[in-house]
Amino acid sequence: DSYKPDLLLAEYELDDMDSVQLKQIVSEKFDLPIVLMSYAAKRKSIREQDPHIPIIHKPLRMEQLHETICMQLGLIESEGGASGTRHQQQLLAQEFPLRILVVEDNPINQKLAMRMLNKMGYEPEIAENGQEAVAKVQETAYDLIFMDVQMPVMDGLEATRIILQSHQHSRPPLIIAMTANAMQGDSDVCFEAGMKDYLSKPFRMSELRDLLIKYGKKLCAHEA
Repeated sequence: DSYKPDLLLAEYELDDMDSVQLKQIVSEKFDLPIVLMSYAAKRKSIREQDPHIPIIHKPLRMEQLHETICMQLGLIESEGGASGTRHQQQLLAQEFPLRILVVEDNPINQKLAMRMLNKMGYEPEIAENGQEAVAKVQETAYDLIFMDVQMPVMDGLEATRIILQSHQHSRPPLIIAMTANAMQGDSDVCFEAGMKDYLSKPFRMSELRDLLIKYGKKLCAHEA
């Protein structure tokens, strides 16, 4: 009874009931998002029972599954959001015109970060590991770097130290850690390496937006 899931992912056709009926039963006990898995041919039948329930078509694609779950958990915002909200998000890049680098080795996480930033009007560049990030920083003066901590070739901590060392006589980019470890000790390691802040993965779009506003104000005030 103490277990409370964050999301229910269910096959549409179950042995003893369909998952629309399951949703009705589960909803009486838990307030949680429910996503159905079904073949496209069943879509009309599902919509007749519940026109609003999210559906993922089989065969499943990892990217689609990841994106749908993130949307249902509020980690990213759906395309159906209010146009006024989308317009405000896009204005963020106009208010704080930042040059952003995302350093992330996971392709799905790359696309997720890109999509979030694109929605706010930014066109970030991508580096797949710390070594590539160090090379890109030598070519481009980034304002803000979102740096994954654990990566192959060169991790984010070492890359951060090298980047900051190379900017001893010039203004360095602000580096924000992206880490799946939310323990206090892990954040301390990031700060010791010279990172200014951190995002715990998976992070919500609102958390990313708050950091862009926080450091956008500081960076733009510095340039004024």
